[in-house]
Amino acid sequence: MGFFGKFFSRSSSGTGHDQILAQVVAMEKAMADVSPYAANAAKETGDKLRSLVTAQPDQFRKLLVDEGMSSANIVAAMTAQNADQLLSSGELHIYRGVLSERGSGYLALFRYCLKNMLATGHMEKEYADELDRNLQEAIREVG
Repeated sequence: MGFFGKFFSRSSSGTGHDQILAQVVAMEKAMADVSPYAANAAKETGDKLRSLVTAQPDQFRKLLVDEGMSSANIVAAMTAQNADQLLSSGELHIYRGVLSERGSGYLALFRYCLKNMLATGHMEKEYADELDRNLQEAIREVG
């Protein structure tokens, strides 16, 4: 199970998806100020999250209500996981160790999410630094 895998393993009834969708929109707006590539990364990820919320509302309700996670942390965790997977795959590279502009947008999005989870206390700085280092190493090795 991935480092955010625990967020996807439970279900319940009902949903609080409006809060999550509002956070997706906020993320997209924030990344629009960073770069066009970061905005595109946020839009692509936001579209995936919207689909997941619609398809699996019970799991999101469980995270919000039973697990007590904030909608901001749910969006940040899922977005960071998606960005990590894409950046580690080599799909967003020009060549080994060098990201495309699209890849740079996803890296900015990943770091934005880590920063948000740090700010809310959802993640410790040491762990965020470790995740960032691991991703940087993966970026250097693939492509």
